[in-house]
Amino acid sequence: MVRFEKTIQSLETKKDKRYFKGSKDLIESVTVSFRDDGDFAISFEWIINAKSDKEKANYVEATVDDYLYVLQSSIELHEEVQEFINCIEKKKIIKFMRMLD
Repeated sequence: MVRFEKTIQSLETKKDKRYFKGSKDLIESVTVSFRDDGDFAISFEWIINAKSDKEKANYVEATVDDYLYVLQSSIELHEEVQEFINCIEKKKIIKFMRMLD
């Protein structure tokens, strides 16, 4: 998890570069769930220190939702980057030009 969070932090520094249409939005969708310190907005410490089972369940559910959102966003970003690379490798010039920002 620590390594994953460091990767997300490095991705944050690259979001302002123009890769292809929508690349900034895709990168932001991956990084939005992380605070400045690189951890999810709801940390595991909140779960551990919850005052009731209901509060703990709510924190766990929110954390799982955050993980799923980041996973889905990561997959979408990966697929779009892979499509961009495929356009270059397979010399699909027209599609490549449409993807450019």
